[in-house]
Amino acid sequence: MALFPDKRALGAGPSLRVERRLPPTGGTAPLAEAADTLGRTVASVGAVFEKRAADAESFDAQARLIDFKDRWAQRLAERQREMEPGAAGFRDAIQRKFLDDADAFHASLPRHLRPELTLKLREFESQVVGTAGRIETAEGERFELGRIDEAHKKLLARVAQNPGALPAALAESDALIDASTRLTAVQKDEMKRKSAAQFADTQKAATARAAQQQAARLIGQFDELLAADPDKAASWLDANKPALDPRLLAGMRARLDDARKRRTARDIANDTGPSETPTAEQDVRAGPAPRPNAADYTEPARKKAEARTDASPELTALAEQAARDKYERHLADWNRLTRAALKAAYDWADANPGVSLSQMPPGIWPALDYQQRRDVASYVAAKGKVTTDPSAWYRLQKLATTDRDAFSDLELLDYKRTLSPDDFRAVAALQAKARAGDPGKDLVRLRKVNDMVGDALRGLGVNPDAAAGTSDERRSATLRRLVQDELTALESFKGKPADPAEIQATIDRLTIKLADTRRPLKMPLVVGPGIWVPGVSVPLPFMTPDRRAFEFVIDDVPAADRKKIEAALRRRGLPVNDNAIVSLYARQKAREHAK
Repeated sequence: MALFPDKRALGAGPSLRVERRLPPTGGTAPLAEAADTLGRTVASVGAVFEKRAADAESFDAQARLIDFKDRWAQRLAERQREMEPGAAGFRDAIQRKFLDDADAFHASLPRHLRPELTLKLREFESQVVGTAGRIETAEGERFELGRIDEAHKKLLARVAQNPGALPAALAESDALIDASTRLTAVQKDEMKRKSAAQFADTQKAATARAAQQQAARLIGQFDELLAADPDKAASWLDANKPALDPRLLAGMRARLDDARKRRTARDIANDTGPSETPTAEQDVRAGPAPRPNAADYTEPARKKAEARTDASPELTALAEQAARDKYERHLADWNRLTRAALKAAYDWADANPGVSLSQMPPGIWPALDYQQRRDVASYVAAKGKVTTDPSAWYRLQKLATTDRDAFSDLELLDYKRTLSPDDFRAVAALQAKARAGDPGKDLVRLRKVNDMVGDALRGLGVNPDAAAGTSDERRSATLRRLVQDELTALESFKGKPADPAEIQATIDRLTIKLADTRRPLKMPLVVGPGIWVPGVSVPLPFMTPDRRAFEFVIDDVPAADRKKIEAALRRRGLPVNDNAIVSLYARQKAREHAK
């Protein structure tokens, strides 16, 4: 049964229910009017529903069209990234693919909506094809310009190597530009103009570079001849004059004149003054070998230069300078000779303790200067038992930790007579570490220990940086040496470096020992390891006579005990010196007293 019956069916005759509701008079006319009204209402409602359904269907089609456009915009970007450089036919390929997709989309639309959306699809097709065409044109131009640019680079490199190849390279470049099918006439003309300017600049730079290289070769040849013989350089200059730039030629002539004057000055210096380093053989009783004197070189040279017919202030100055150079060479030779002789003298003394100087091999003693002879004689007189001067030892330690370069260049032979043999070897080993860059950080550790000792000395009222020869300098050297020997023994016993607490404890104990040698018997107020109260001192009531009874010097150690101690130190690889011997002897006596 239909939801809404036909108008004719409704108007064929009233139903009983309708008849009972009709007015009592008027016949069938009101019934027909009501049926007609009802039919119009039903038709209006149906039209509304039909319109709403059509609108929904159209909206869905519009949304699908928008999605179709978005997909194709993204696809166009992807195809652009995937296209081959300079590939032709991009526009046609895009158009074919679009038409295939548009046909499929068009077929999926309801028939009554196709005419409306077909026009919009045609408009979008024009946009897609136009964009693809512009992309194809731009990519083609970019590819073409890149290809021409690469070819131009090769042509420019050819011109840079051979400036004479410019005409051929320019013609090849123009032909390459004319052969392009993607460039307009205006673009081609502009490219030709820029290419011609680039080729001209490249030829100019290549020509200048070639001229510089040629000038450098000529200068090298001239310099080589000038260093060997100025006369040959003058002949070469005359032969190559046409090939030389006027300014370069003037500079070479000025250098030639200067070289001739310097040669004359050297001849003057060689003809005057000492002819060789004074190293004449002398016996042991002769005086020291004479040190070269600068005046013996410069004065004769100056006088001879002033007496020449071509004399000039410039020639005189050059002659004096040449004489000073000769003096410096002779002085350096003399210093090397005396240093070598000094080392040979000390080596001979170490190998022959107690032997008279008259037995020294010939050639050594005459090469020593006066002070060196005194040092060697003092060293020989000690008969191999040189004791270390704490002040000298301290100065070397301080120099090693404050100025490594100066310590590395120091001539240790000057300290041979102030250091015991073992201490001299230890300082030489320390210098070798300094020259090697302190790989084991021994100098760094030594500097830290010296800084801690310096703080302790300041607490005692002793200036750790006092001038040489002063009382404070001697006390500083004594404490530093004691601390170093104690730490060496401690580290040898432990088999590893002492830690900061052990270093500070050693310094504190030896600081008390040093304070006991001063009057009154006081020490700084210690409130912690390495911490003093500035300006406050307290007496030392625990420094009893019994403790001081075990303070010794090297002369208190019997010869037999000294030999045993030296042997023990050598077995452990420890330095053998007076302080180490006295320290071990004092410990032994303290243990015997405790028993």
